[in-house]
Amino acid sequence: MKKLVMVALMATSAFAFNGKGMVELNDCFDGNRCSNLDFNMSTDDVDDNELDEMNFAFNYNYLFTNNFGAGLKYVSQSETRDGDISDSIQDENFNTIGLNFFWNFDGGWESMYAAVRYDMTSFEESDQDDTTGTENVTVTTLEFGKRMEMGKVFGMPVLYSPSATYSMATAEFYADGSDDLKSTELRLNVANFAVTF
Repeated sequence: MKKLVMVALMATSAFAFNGKGMVELNDCFDGNRCSNLDFNMSTDDVDDNELDEMNFAFNYNYLFTNNFGAGLKYVSQSETRDGDISDSIQDENFNTIGLNFFWNFDGGWESMYAAVRYDMTSFEESDQDDTTGTENVTVTTLEFGKRMEMGKVFGMPVLYSPSATYSMATAEFYADGSDDLKSTELRLNVANFAVTF
């Protein structure tokens, strides 16, 4: 029995650290919160103005073939004052689920790559009477970049991943009769990193 448990443990470890998994660290080092890997909880116990904040973000990508990889992203952020969501902080209360699809031109994560990302964000409704804030946002992003190994941390390769992205977003609002807002953004990302394992 001990041998069977040991073999299962070794097989699981080999699968978990075979270089096919990747966690991205986007926007972590340019003054923003980490947009896809973060955990933070804080409270401020001021009488009649208590602030509660909670941020959680996680992503995981897996290399299915030598060139094709796919992954998931989940982000949850909440901020309340005395347990209520006001219009002024309504955009700080949301949940995002995202899908990532990668094509690695040279094979493996350390490669030039093209990616398609699709994120769906739903915002919490304000506790005030006339909510006019954002209800849902969908974003489709086309990305082209290159990952280069910088070194290893605890035996896991750390990759520098500069890229260019073109994003197309559609926002829906809580206000009745309001039109959807469509926007686009072209961006150079120079503070992106990743860890493979």
